[in-house]
Amino acid sequence: MKHILSAAALATALAFNASFAQTFDAAAYSKAVNRCVDVVNRSRAPQQLGLLPPFDAFYNPADNKLRFFGTPQDEFTFKKCMASAGWPTPN
Repeated sequence: MKHILSAAALATALAFNASFAQTFDAAAYSKAVNRCVDVVNRSRAPQQLGLLPPFDAFYNPADNKLRFFGTPQDEFTFKKCMASAGWPTPN
């Protein structure tokens, strides 16, 4: 399942932080995305490893969108990881 989150959706998810637009650190965000991709891929059960393509996600600063591809469980684990890192994503 492929997901694309627009800048507006991302900003809405972070609306609790009024200074988000002024303090957004794309490098830190990308680092959190990469770390959470690793968390998702390491969290898979051994029997899934050969059957499913690896979960993938990336932030593209050119269009300010987060894209990810994986199962619903992967998506849940990814969003949970991002939230725990201080970068919640929209539902």
